[in-house]
Amino acid sequence: MPFGDFNGISMYYEESGEGTPVVLITGFSGDSTFFKALVPELTDQHRVIVFDNRGAGQTIYPGGDIDYQDFVDDTLCLFD
Repeated sequence: MPFGDFNGISMYYEESGEGTPVVLITGFSGDSTFFKALVPELTDQHRVIVFDNRGAGQTIYPGGDIDYQDFVDDTLCLFD
């Protein structure tokens, strides 16, 4: 269960498979377990990345206000 330091927080993510990357993004309060049944269906042909947004699942809530731009910035950090 890897964690990475992205955008100033320790964010939980998982990668599996090889091929064209596919990033599965949950809604505002969901976590990566939402995609548990879908990931195995995609890994034959894709590198699948799932993650928990800040304050959801295994990614901590860093305190303070969170807005949609934070979610965008966090997601983009996965590609660096």
